[in-house]
Parts: sequence; C-alpha cells; structure tokens
Amino acid sequence: MCGRITNNQELDAHARDFDADVEAGAVWMPSYNVAPTQQLPVLGLREGRRVVRTLRWGLIASWANSPDMAARCINARAETVAERPAFRDAFKKRRCVVLVTGWYEWLTEGNVKRPHWFHGARGELLPLAGLWERWADPTTGDELRTCTVITCAPNELAATIHDRMPVVLDRGDLDAWMTTATPAEALHTLLRPCPEGWLGVHEVDRRVGKPSENDERLIARAA
Repeated sequence: MCGRITNNQELDAHARDFDADVEAGAVWMPSYNVAPTQQLPVLGLREGRRVVRTLRWGLIASWANSPDMAARCINARAETVAERPAFRDAFKKRRCVVLVTGWYEWLTEGNVKRPHWFHGARGELLPLAGLWERWADPTTGDELRTCTVITCAPNELAATIHDRMPVVLDRGDLDAWMTTATPAEALHTLLRPCPEGWLGVHEVDRRVGKPSENDERLIARAA
C-alpha cells in the first residue's frame, strides 16, 4: 500500500522535466508529507500535449453517491484494476501519471512500525501509474477531480519493507500509458515492479506518521 507521498518540487520544475504545460489555475504547495485527500501533481494528456495539473488523492467514481469511497481508493491493485467497479472505467479512459519525489512505507517488526522513505536513486522525480476521475456532488453540483496510485507486487528492494509497491513507469512508456488508444493487453505489461536500481530507501523519523508534520527533516536518514 502506498499511503503517504513526498513531492517537494514546484509545478514549473515538473513541466520542464516532462516537457509539459502547467494547467491554468493549478495550485500546488510542495510537501514532504502528502496524505490521502490532499492534492497531488499529476501528468496527463490534453489534445495530445502533456499537461501538469493537480488532483485530490483518493479516487471517487463518477457514479458514487458521496465522496466517502475516496479513503478506500487511494490505491488500485494492478492485478484487479481492469475489473473492479471503482476503477475499470478510469482504467479504460482516464489514465494519468502521479508525480512524486518518493513515498513512505512502514516496516512492521513485532509491535513496532519503522517508517522508510523510497525515492529516486539519483533524486529524480518518479512517475507512478495512476487513474483519475471527475465526480460531481449530487447536492451542490460541485466537481472534484480525484486520482489513485496503482500498486503491484514488490521488487526485491521494496520487498524488504512491504509486500506492495507503486508502479513506477519507465519514462519512455508515459505517453503509451496516458493515451486512450493503447490496447489493454499492452497496458498490463507496464504494470510491473520497476528495477531495483531505480530506487533508494532508508529509515526516517517516526514524525512522518502525523500528517501535520511537514519539513525536509522527515526524509533525512534516521539516526
């Protein structure tokens, strides 16, 4: 499960890194501790051009009567994403790339949980496979745009901490992932654990367990 994310870079840096435009009106505060229901930077396609926008983390299907499902849909399993009602329409039509500098995972040893931070081996932004949806509040008509992160079985490195990991996409596969023309069978081949060499990981301060904590010391190696 991927339940806490870091992204301490500005949207303009994302746009330069991925040759994209920034969506007009997109608002983003760089963060060392992004929790579910908060905003995340996301890469998508608009008229064939890459665009960086922000979406709320926790997918709400368009048919939902309330936003309550968001807390249960921060992740989608690669093995079932094409079949589960909450995700199957988005998997067909609304795929995106969630942009992160890393994510936290907790190693459980007895009654103790020790947080670890996974990050790009060279400090680069990591493109995670995601889905997005547009949901309208049936009472007010207000619209929410939400997203989820797809997870898969872990690679050897990630397995030392947890039994799942986000799908980190190869940068050469981003457009194939986002375009609606890509066949389903080709999409499934992309939903695999990334090579171990793409990632670094180290233990961090337990303060990260509190969403109110948010500073660069959170990603420092624990003493």
